[in-house]
Amino acid sequence: MNAPKHQDPSASVKIGWGTAATLAVVACAVLAVAVWGGVQLSRHATGSGRSPGGDRGRGGVSAVSSSSTAPPRLDACRHALSQGDRLAAAADGSYRDWATHVGAQLRLDEGRTTLAETQAMWAASKKRGAADVRSFAAARADWGREAGACSSASASAAASAAASADAGPAGAAAKACLSRQEAMRAVAARGAEVDEQWAAHLQMMADKAHTEGAAYSRRWRQMVQDAPPVLKDYASARRQLDAAPRCEG
Repeated sequence: MNAPKHQDPSASVKIGWGTAATLAVVACAVLAVAVWGGVQLSRHATGSGRSPGGDRGRGGVSAVSSSSTAPPRLDACRHALSQGDRLAAAADGSYRDWATHVGAQLRLDEGRTTLAETQAMWAASKKRGAADVRSFAAARADWGREAGACSSASASAAASAAASADAGPAGAAAKACLSRQEAMRAVAARGAEVDEQWAAHLQMMADKAHTEGAAYSRRWRQMVQDAPPVLKDYASARRQLDAAPRCEG
């Protein structure tokens, strides 16, 4: 039996490529492929078929960013205000002793105390003076380094809470922190004025041996006159701080 003759692969299937119907079919197929390819390129360019705006709500704001409306934690602000409490305590010391020193002179002038009693009050307050000034300087430096953190954290939280439809506890916490921050700033400013007067008189007493008596007396009398408004302003600021809400939450 003779082996079958090997056939040419190109001749295994015969199609009428030259007919008009065949050419039309091929043209339609090519067109469909082109259209499909264009759609895929468009989908890829816009992020897997999503519209160019992505997941955006009204005003073109991304839905992903909506979680940023939650107020940030106020840990930094609470820490800063704890440093402010230390500053207020230090200012209280300067206030106490400067008020005692000035008040002793005023009561002596009014005949409400004896010279011996006045001198005892002067000695007691003067003894604590150097420690007062050191404590205030250290606490003021700590507050100065931290106060900015409180401002930025509180303001950010307050702005976020105000932008939210329902501020809730976070908004209330931010409002409380901002309120206490303002009261603390007033205490820091008024306390610095008190401490400055007290420190100036402590230096004056340290230099007394080298100062002419009449000049010393005139300066002291001017200090006694200038002190009460400053002391009064500090006492008022301190009461406002005591009444201010705590930075909690």
